[in-house]
Amino acid sequence: MSSNIKFNLDLYTGEWSVDDSAFNDIRTTVFLGFTDSENPVNNVVNFNSLHFNFLLSDADGNVLKNASFPRDNHLYISTDQDYLESLDCLLEVDKSFTLKISVDESGSHTEIEYEMIGPRPKKPYTSWYWDDDKKGWEAPVEYPTDGTLYAWDESSLSWQDAAEVAVNNILVVASGQGNYTEESPQPEVEILSQE
Repeated sequence: MSSNIKFNLDLYTGEWSVDDSAFNDIRTTVFLGFTDSENPVNNVVNFNSLHFNFLLSDADGNVLKNASFPRDNHLYISTDQDYLESLDCLLEVDKSFTLKISVDESGSHTEIEYEMIGPRPKKPYTSWYWDDDKKGWEAPVEYPTDGTLYAWDESSLSWQDAAEVAVNNILVVASGQGNYTEESPQPEVEILSQE
């Protein structure tokens, strides 16, 4: 599943639960769901006059997203779904954000503020380091600028000609060394295009 943060509000107790275990990318989806612990019949939640709002702002207080629900000419009556609505967000790496969710239902108001930092992408190789200026992972050796397409080879900590890497991988399979019925480690090679 893609990166997400799941918020759930128990309408009876007013208690929030947050599951951010799958929050791992700057492109993330916020889900909002409701439960009613007083009437847990078939997991159906009934609404009287539900309205809610998502407000995403940066550390300087600039509003990046402001979404109110229900949409025009819509009304929530009930749901048996885990999540009623979602909001797609695009964050910046290493930046702080605040998501405020406000809910009004049956004359009761509740809200939650959730602080988050835009996560870094997964580190592609053990030897690479984070460059704060470029906001990305960098190889310990600069990419060659001779116009050739290169692939990173972690075992030698160097850039290798991508065509040679591809030919060598094909030769391994053609020689019978590649066996797809067994779990075998793949070489750590990434083909990057020259900018």
